[in-house]
Amino acid sequence: MESLHSPFARQLGTNYVPSDSDVIEIRQLLTRPKARVDEVDKEIKRIKDLLESLQRQRQVDTTYINQHEAILSPIRRIPVEILQCIFLRCLPTKHNAVMSSLQAPVLLTHVCRDWRAAALKMPRLWASLHIPIPSRPLKPSVFSSYPTPTSPQYAEEEFQRHTQAVQRWESKMQERRQIVKMWFTRAAGCKLSISIMFYDGSVRRVSGEAEVVSNTLKSIMDIVVAYSAQWQRIEVVASYPHICDLLALPVHTVPYLEHIKVTCNTWSMPPIATGPALYRQVSPTGLLAAPSLTSFHFKLLPEPPLTLPVNWAQLRELYFDGSVSRAFDGTTVEFTPSDAAYLLRSCPLLVRCRLVVVQNSMFSPSATPSVFNFNPDSEDEESTGPITLPHLEYLSIYEGAPLQDLFSQLEVPVLNDISFASCIPPYDSDSTSLVALLKKCGPTVQKLTFDYPSFTIQDIKQCLSLVPGLTHLSLSIKLRDKSYCVQSFDPHGFSSMAKLNNAFLAQVTPRLEAVDDGTGRESVVTLCPKLVSLACKSLPSEFSEDALLDFIKSRRSEAMYRHGIAPLRKVHLFFKRPKDLDVMKELEKANVDVRGLEVAVTYDDPSEKDAEYLSPTLGLEPNIYLPYPW
Repeated sequence: MESLHSPFARQLGTNYVPSDSDVIEIRQLLTRPKARVDEVDKEIKRIKDLLESLQRQRQVDTTYINQHEAILSPIRRIPVEILQCIFLRCLPTKHNAVMSSLQAPVLLTHVCRDWRAAALKMPRLWASLHIPIPSRPLKPSVFSSYPTPTSPQYAEEEFQRHTQAVQRWESKMQERRQIVKMWFTRAAGCKLSISIMFYDGSVRRVSGEAEVVSNTLKSIMDIVVAYSAQWQRIEVVASYPHICDLLALPVHTVPYLEHIKVTCNTWSMPPIATGPALYRQVSPTGLLAAPSLTSFHFKLLPEPPLTLPVNWAQLRELYFDGSVSRAFDGTTVEFTPSDAAYLLRSCPLLVRCRLVVVQNSMFSPSATPSVFNFNPDSEDEESTGPITLPHLEYLSIYEGAPLQDLFSQLEVPVLNDISFASCIPPYDSDSTSLVALLKKCGPTVQKLTFDYPSFTIQDIKQCLSLVPGLTHLSLSIKLRDKSYCVQSFDPHGFSSMAKLNNAFLAQVTPRLEAVDDGTGRESVVTLCPKLVSLACKSLPSEFSEDALLDFIKSRRSEAMYRHGIAPLRKVHLFFKRPKDLDVMKELEKANVDVRGLEVAVTYDDPSEKDAEYLSPTLGLEPNIYLPYPW
């Protein structure tokens, strides 16, 4: 490249004003460079044209290659049987399939013609369905700020918006009716898993609106019921009258039904009846008497649980998540420890069980008749003897009344997973009911979840000492809503709610201590030596990050492994306070082996919601400095 020299080099970049002779000389000086620039521009254009031509040719060749390589794609040569197995693995695992083109199986029909054909020929792919029926839009409420002689009227815009919303709802429900019918047709003769969620907040509905909503639900339910001979699992969230209609189906129409889950929408129930007009007991020859029923979930039914006509002896799963306080006939609905004992004794095959035991002293004893014709408070040998559940592996129980006596009767040789919560205040003078249960089954328990504010610190230590094989520990400050019942408390006692402070964490942090036998040997002192997972939720500022680091370091050290301490695998914590330090970074700085360790520590500081923490403007409104508008 030729180097250019200028006689005006010293004047370049200055405010120099050239003379007439300088102007002529400069123009002559620029003649050759300008000519070379024109030549270079032409060469650049030629090269650009060549590059664009090559790029176009490359694009043509690439498209040709891709189109032919697509034919060679292995997925095209997979046998239909294998492709259908892959399709099955695409289905959701935590819920039934949904009517959405973003999820399988509908998504699989939108890929290509062959996939659509394979999916439509596969009845098992369409054997589950979730059917949501949202609440029909209500008319907007009209209120007047001042007394008026006539009722306030809707604005025209409000009326139009409501009309459009109702039209959209009706169109969507008509579409879902058609989809449900088509879906079950594709399922052919497969056993079906169906969930129906009917969100009917019908508190302010007039009779005409209520009839439209009821007819809409009936039109969809008629399609669902037409396939009842294929039901294997049915889950329903609806108001009690609709649940009664479902449970009244004759037992011979559901020969394959194994799982029932019913949840009553208390906000859409009719008012409590003064007579039997609105109150209907569940039919004794209906759905609950299904011959193959092995799993029963129910929640907020206005029926005493023991009056339900279920063949309890064949159940392997039982989940009772609480009743309403009163039935439609005005009687009290309770589930006392005696009721729980009777029910468990009636279910010898249980593998998984969850119960809410409630004895509400605010109400009088229940007078609702039982179809079992039994007296759970009788003191015969059967009601006071052991309750043997040889297959029970999981037990979740909410204590709304003292359960020591119930737990002392249990014989559960393979119970390994316990979840426990209580509304009974903790006192130093009394032990938690959980101790009575762990004394029966502690050596087999591997997973334990409990609501620690319902315990004293001594209760927690005693419970953990009874479960030497515990691998998973989960602690929560609010495992369940404590408003299920009102329990009397000791007016002369002082509640001793446990705190998960540094001293507590030290109890589960392994440490070496010398054995007092003159040999110089050391032994490990700790609770839960097999612990591999710790989860704590909604913790206030109790134990510190430093104590947490000591806990993790100790349970990840080689010295502890050699003494039989299991390596920690997972720590999930949720603190309601500011973050002090990054736990994972501190572990890496300390050269702790974090391979295979999952640490998730979440912080939620209320003081940082609307303003920066420690900001001088904390608590001020955003427009505090703006002048008044008047």
